[in-house]
Amino acid sequence: MKTIIKIFSIFIFAFCLFSCNEDLVEQAQTGMLKGKVVKRGSNVPLSNVKIFTNPTTQTVFSGTDGSFEIAAMPIGNYSVKAELSGYITSFQSVNIQNQNQVVTVVFEMDDDTSLNSPPATPQLLSPIDNAVNQPLSVELTWSATDPDTADVLRYSLTIKNNLDTNVIQVNDLTANHYTLSNLKFGVSYFWQVSVSDGIHQPVLSSISKFTTNTVPANRYHYVQKQNGNFVIISSDDQGNNFQFTSSSYNSWRPRERHRRTSRRKTAKPTDF
Repeated sequence: MKTIIKIFSIFIFAFCLFSCNEDLVEQAQTGMLKGKVVKRGSNVPLSNVKIFTNPTTQTVFSGTDGSFEIAAMPIGNYSVKAELSGYITSFQSVNIQNQNQVVTVVFEMDDDTSLNSPPATPQLLSPIDNAVNQPLSVELTWSATDPDTADVLRYSLTIKNNLDTNVIQVNDLTANHYTLSNLKFGVSYFWQVSVSDGIHQPVLSSISKFTTNTVPANRYHYVQKQNGNFVIISSDDQGNNFQFTSSSYNSWRPRERHRRTSRRKTAKPTDF
């Protein structure tokens, strides 16, 4: 009887031991998750992105090249989450089925524009609105701010006048000033600035106006050839020169003047 009990006890112990070993073998089956995080559209790598799984395994962060790795993930189905401030959280489904299986994923993350504010309305600084007697070369200056200091601001400048329908458009400015040259005497110019942070719609400034000097009443006027074109210039009594027209086009075309010659009749003695 004792012998039977011993044999039965040994059998139960062996069965339990085998079951435990089988469980350990199953738990030891793991795979690996590798991946990369980039910005959608540009594929620029995103670093310091938090990567974690559900069910929980490890929490890791992407490197400077956007890559990450989670090793020793038990076989199973996972939801993998990528999270970074300023970006919309992204999810991927991962299924590890076999021992030592390597699964690769790529997260493309979008900017979360709800966390970004548009620039403030640009303020036109100089010339001040309704300024008069401005020179024919004017430096326009303005200011603009953005609550998100990391945003890069770019400006567009639009200039019209009250003389003709010509419109000057200058785009993609990074500085908050621009020199406007070759203006005309006695003309009013209207200018406006828009600012963009590359995320929101451009923000427009108010419209400002300035007027250039009137035509000087100089005694001397003449034509000078510059860059192959004739320009009109005047001078005052002190020798100060004022250029009326631009050297980028012809403002005067010389014409040949034909002189009339008259013949005088010479009186002869017999005519008296």
